[in-house]
Formats: sequence, structure tokens, C-alpha cells
Amino acid sequence: MGKVLIVSRTKMRSGICVGGIDVDKKKFVRLHTDHGANLSEEAPYAIGGLWEMTLESPWNPRKAPHAEDMMVKGASFVSDLPKTMLAEEIRQTGVPIINGPLEETFDKCLKFTSNGKGYINEQNVPSNSVALWVTDDDIIPVLEFGKTIFRYKDRRMPFVGFQDTQKINSGTLVRLSLANWWKPEDAEVELRCYLQLSGWC
Repeated sequence: MGKVLIVSRTKMRSGICVGGIDVDKKKFVRLHTDHGANLSEEAPYAIGGLWEMTLESPWNPRKAPHAEDMMVKGASFVSDLPKTMLAEEIRQTGVPIINGPLEETFDKCLKFTSNGKGYINEQNVPSNSVALWVTDDDIIPVLEFGKTIFRYKDRRMPFVGFQDTQKINSGTLVRLSLANWWKPEDAEVELRCYLQLSGWC
């Protein structure tokens, strides 16, 4: 078993995605059930929670860069961190944290559409599908077609977390993620993983 710090909970079409940091191995993980399925919203892993977990690689690994998936074979709650301490605790784990403009994240593989949506394609794939980033400018929530997106300069990011939306001040530690590979059926576009904002602390 090893310690896992929970850093995000995000919405999916089926269940939720719980992101964490394997403290002992200093790497990102995304938690699945013991048979490889998505977790339900009732899963007890709250942001800031520290758990002792036995993790195994999934029997159904996904295509890179989605290399973080792990099956939870056993879990024991250790403690909860106050929200005010989470960012510093994340820094203490030793996982990579990117400072500077958004374009520096995801191994500098991000491309952007004409309307500012970030994505990667198969020609330039980063080492992970999640990233921790200290934003160098404010990020502003905006309602578009009934959904909240966040604007950073001229870039746009959909929000997939559960936190109450608010302005994210420059210097805040933010968690980003890349959605699953996808392309529209009615357009001549290559497979892409689109950029999402998962949460902040």
C-alpha cells in the first residue's frame, strides 16, 4: 500500500473521475474501481483526503497520454487536509508543477483552435493527460450556452469540476486535464484530446 492525496473530482458522462497523487512514487493517478470502471459520485474520495491505497494497473489501459488510470484494490482513510493547506501539500509531493503561460503545460504540446480551445493531436502527445499549473494571469468564469467555461487571456477552457465557480486569481495552483480522444462524425478533423479545467486550490 502507499499514500494517495486526492486533488480533484470531475464530471464524466458515466460516473466521476477522481484524480490524485501517489505520494510515494511522485506521480499522478486517476482512480477506478477494483475492476476498472469509473467511480460513482458516492465514492468517498474527497479533495484533500489522504488515503492508504493498494493500486494496480488497469486490465484495459487507455491510449496515451491517458497513462494515469489505476484500479483501487484496497483503501484506508488516513486524514483530511484543510483547503488552505492543499496547495502546499501538493508542492511537497514533488510532482511537476508548471509556472508561466498556459502554453508551457503538457510538454508544450497544446495547440489552439481559432476560438481559443486547447487540444492535442496524435502528432504531438505529452507524457501525461493531467497537469498542475500556477496561472500567470486571472482566469474568469463565463456562461456560454448554459455551461460555465473559463477564459484565460484569449483561451477558453470548459470546467468539469464540482467547485463553485469563481474568479481564479493569478498565482493560483490549477489542475488541468485532457479529455478522451474524440472527433466529430460530421467534420474532417483529426482525433483530439481537448483541454479542460478540473479545479484549483
